[in-house]
Amino acid sequence: MNRYLPSLRRVLALGGAAVVGLGAALALASPASAHHTGVTGTADCDLRTGEYVVTWTVTNDFPTVGTITQLLRRDGGAGATLNGIAIGGTVPAAVGETKGQITGTQRVPGTTTKIGLLIELSWSDGVKDKDDFHMDPLKGDCVKGTANPTATFATACDSVVTVHLSNGPNATLDAEFVVTGKDGWKSDTIKLGKGESKDVTVPAANSAHIEVFENGSQEAIQTYDRVVPTTCVTLPKTGAKVTAVAGGAVGLLAVGGLLFIAARRRRIRFTA
Repeated sequence: MNRYLPSLRRVLALGGAAVVGLGAALALASPASAHHTGVTGTADCDLRTGEYVVTWTVTNDFPTVGTITQLLRRDGGAGATLNGIAIGGTVPAAVGETKGQITGTQRVPGTTTKIGLLIELSWSDGVKDKDDFHMDPLKGDCVKGTANPTATFATACDSVVTVHLSNGPNATLDAEFVVTGKDGWKSDTIKLGKGESKDVTVPAANSAHIEVFENGSQEAIQTYDRVVPTTCVTLPKTGAKVTAVAGGAVGLLAVGGLLFIAARRRRIRFTA
């Protein structure tokens, strides 16, 4: 009967194997298995330059800092500089369910149709992980937009000038205006979308010479030297002339009175 009972040595061997196996399983299930980096990207067309602005995000799922040990740009030979992400850079540790992350930007020509980024992260325990992200094919149709800024001027009789600003209906880019006047007067920046318009009032004290600038340009798109409309009526001046007229009227009244008295005297006849 005893020959069917396992020996103490065999029991210990089996127990040791079980412990090793359990330890390996725990190791595989431990946070070490959560070492992971991720890369995502988005591309937006910058209408002011006609370029795609690509924003890359690199994430770290592990609760210790990861270091970038490999980086490969897949920008179709555009050779565009990648800002904010570089070999030797670090990605913050994950905190709870929140991944650590960094972002970088890259500008590529508006004709670009293919772009991607490969990133490898390494951790202090020697584990490495990489992700290779290829953005959905771009259309390659990002072109520089155009604004259609105009300005017209209307002067009131009190010399106040109204500047009418507009961005034409065929514009594909917002227009940003600044109006300046005499003695350093300056309006706020006025942003107008396609087909929009707005009036700016320049005080009389500053309206003798007006300039309109668009999109930060150093050259004015419109200038205006104030001219008061000819339809404005000039009111009569009071003072010395009024006094002279009044004095003349009094004199005429006095002469008329004397003539009247003289005429009455000629009509009186005395008889003896």
